[in-house]
Amino acid sequence: MSSKTSKVGVIGAGNVGADVANALVLLRKCVTVVLFDRTLSKAEGQAWDIEDSIPLLEEMEIIASNKYEDLADSDVIVVTVGVQQKLGQTRLDNKKTYHKNLKSMRYLIR
Repeated sequence: MSSKTSKVGVIGAGNVGADVANALVLLRKCVTVVLFDRTLSKAEGQAWDIEDSIPLLEEMEIIASNKYEDLADSDVIVVTVGVQQKLGQTRLDNKKTYHKNLKSMRYLIR
């Protein structure tokens, strides 16, 4: 028995977010993927690339967005946002930025 989630939101359209969204499509784990990024053109470019594989698979919808409202009613939300490390930095050096990013998403939690 397989179960399919109807809507998955992916926050962050960088390398990790785009790969997560692509895997969801290739593995046919949901009907709709919302690929969110604060830079809409980045989300759109990644979504268009992923959509190129859909004709080979069953019908799926990929939505590129820069509005948190489009993530409403998602069954699952995957947060992949991050900050690119500068030379000599550790991930802990960016913890204030990570905290700020997560704090801005707090209203998504039910």
